Amino acid sequence: MVLKKLYQAGALGGGLPADAQLDSRTRMDKVGYVFGWNLSPFAFEIQDEGANPMGIAMPFAPYIHPLFLRVEKVIFHAVAQQTINLPIAVGQYVVYWEISEHKPELIPGPW
Repeated sequence: MVLKKLYQAGALGGGLPADAQLDSRTRMDKVGYVFGWNLSPFAFEIQDEGANPMGIAMPFAPYIHPLFLRVEKVIFHAVAQQTINLPIAVGQYVVYWEISEHKPELIPGPW
């Protein structure tokens, strides 16, 4: 499974990025999972289509969150920016994501 880019470096170089909506049509009889890597200084609230929080993607960390209810859209909403002093250029910031009915057994990688 290949992870997709949610935000490019240009969207993550300034203030809080705009919300991103993802289609997430999962099956009703199985738990779905939204997972990936947040390689940016922003924390993202993972919300359903009604803007109800389901989890959080912390800065510079992998995330895996179950989708217990069938949702049509998943929204990534930036809620905070981490003040960092890392040797990472703004052009390297990126957020990867995927939605699947299969839970990843290991920490997801961006490949």
